[in-house]
Amino acid sequence: MIARAGIDRLRMSDVAAEAGVSTALVHYYCATRDELLTEAFQFADERAAQVEERAGEGLPPVERIERLLLLYLDDEGSDIYENWILWREMWNHALFESSLRPALEASYRDWVAGLAEIVRDGQAEGTIAAATDPEAAVWRLTAFIEGLGPPMLIGMLPRARAVDLVRDAVALELGTRAGA
Repeated sequence: MIARAGIDRLRMSDVAAEAGVSTALVHYYCATRDELLTEAFQFADERAAQVEERAGEGLPPVERIERLLLLYLDDEGSDIYENWILWREMWNHALFESSLRPALEASYRDWVAGLAEIVRDGQAEGTIAAATDPEAAVWRLTAFIEGLGPPMLIGMLPRARAVDLVRDAVALELGTRAGA
């Protein structure tokens, strides 16, 4: 529901109607709207983690990082696409609702740590520049993906162009492009 209409339009009664249950039942499990949002975020995050775990399995580190980042440019209607909209909504609301921040912070810490580990694997095998700071590179690549989000989500930036930009950013950031 959040991916379809945004957080501002979300009401507990709408969630109950969508689920085919009473509003009282929704309030039993999530006493407040913020609790409901946090639960929705954690569900989406767990769903994404399962997809991310399988993405790029067995690929070399640079290709795996690229594949993980490109998941977020998936076509409309995919689980990851819907998750991304939810995450963007949560970020916007977390600016003013501190109760939403812990779930976001934990998710991003895990994301950065996981990608940084892949960067270190690439450094160990010599496919990623040894001088690359894994955490800094991952933060910059994550910020890059987040920056592409709004223009792509509203159709201003075609997906194919966004994919090319991500591939270039990965190559430049990880020192895998000739002359980088």
